[in-house]
Amino acid sequence: MSICNQVFNFIDKHPQHNISIQYCPAHKDIQGHDIANKLAKRASSHKRSITRRKTLTNIKRKSKAKTTDDWFKIWSDCKPSSFFAPADQVHPLCKPSKTLLNTPRPIFSRLTQVLTGHAFIGEYYKQFVPDKNTFCHCGEPLQTQQHILLDCPDYADFHHLFITDCGDMLSLPNILRTPKGIENLIVFLEHTKAFTKQDHQAG
Repeated sequence: MSICNQVFNFIDKHPQHNISIQYCPAHKDIQGHDIANKLAKRASSHKRSITRRKTLTNIKRKSKAKTTDDWFKIWSDCKPSSFFAPADQVHPLCKPSKTLLNTPRPIFSRLTQVLTGHAFIGEYYKQFVPDKNTFCHCGEPLQTQQHILLDCPDYADFHHLFITDCGDMLSLPNILRTPKGIENLIVFLEHTKAFTKQDHQAG
């Protein structure tokens, strides 16, 4: 089986790669050897039009590449808008990063809500559920993503997560669209109840 895999890998590396298989008689006095030799010679003399076949691995690889290219084109042609705009700056991939794969499901769910802006916050309620309270529990009239992550005094103990090595505070887009920003956002969510329904109702 390992030989087959090596052959397939060789073929997949370049469309011009070909494999030629020949029968080489090397043993005497072996029962059936002469018959096998004659059949091999007869078969090798037949000229056939062989349709080039692709391995399943190659087909999957090309399909994935096409899907990624098509998705990237659609994403490039669309202008970011609404709540998702700050986070929608990273080109799409066919699989999540290692950081997201290792994130517990409840945190991943809240992270998705934060990234899309469809979370239990006043800014969302103002647009989609106008009869709901839009205040933050600290007293801020409009509870937004930026307020919770960077300004709310109730989360002051965690604001250091979004300060750069130079001492500057990260902007909201840099938190939502950079690997380091998202990693620190996950830490923030793990240690607080921010962006949960219970937390908003506390206001």
